[in-house]
Amino acid sequence: MLNVNRLIESLGFDLETTEFIKTYTINELEYRICKSLFYGDFSLFLKHIKEKPDMNAFALKLYLCLAAENYETIIKRLGKKERVLLKYGMSPERVFFDTVSDIRIWQEVYKRKTLKTGLTELKWVANCVKGDLYRFERLQFEPDKNTSIVHIHIPEGEKLDIEKCKKSIDLAKDFFEGYSGFDCLSWLLSPKILQLLSKDSNIRKFQALFDVKYINYSFAQASERVLEAGDEKGQRSSLYLKLKEYLKENSDPGMGYGVIERA
Repeated sequence: MLNVNRLIESLGFDLETTEFIKTYTINELEYRICKSLFYGDFSLFLKHIKEKPDMNAFALKLYLCLAAENYETIIKRLGKKERVLLKYGMSPERVFFDTVSDIRIWQEVYKRKTLKTGLTELKWVANCVKGDLYRFERLQFEPDKNTSIVHIHIPEGEKLDIEKCKKSIDLAKDFFEGYSGFDCLSWLLSPKILQLLSKDSNIRKFQALFDVKYINYSFAQASERVLEAGDEKGQRSSLYLKLKEYLKENSDPGMGYGVIERA
């Protein structure tokens, strides 16, 4: 089992958050109850912790403890493909810590929105704690349990470096044997945003990696990821300004659904 304080220190939380997490305690009986529900009945797990007055803070410490306890299981699983990882300059340990860094990313989102220490998107972050997805370099990969497709997700917090994205996808192609291809549903793949991008844009290059099949308008992801995040961070990128102007005269550009078929 990985020491939880080592995990906390490795994920790069700010000093205030680090001290808060280290001093936050969960009693042993409550931890065992939550662990059983987390792996056995996730809907009941969410219902259980939502009854706590400090649910988000509780979830942050709990998820870190669960991830630390699951370390050896995930490392053993990744070790079966260690030769593939080493080929791309990765290791099982590096993939574990990169993957679990999603806890810090969503803690930072929660803090920006509420000015409090805690964790949001509990259902999504549970995937990295359980080892149901892995982060290779810039992208996350989630093998579908019911199909032969691996879903690609784009974590926030970093520039969309196209070379790192290509490396991520090449590694995933070698790692996930037996899968027919990859798909991704993201505002970054909406053809409608191409008019907002420069010719050398990394987003444009990323979109070109996929065969975009259609646009999904069920969720205004571009507005949330660019405009709301920009407002929270106090950042006004050129894309932020262009998208804001675009939305004055048009509806949300939607999310493009794209696929990469295995050659």
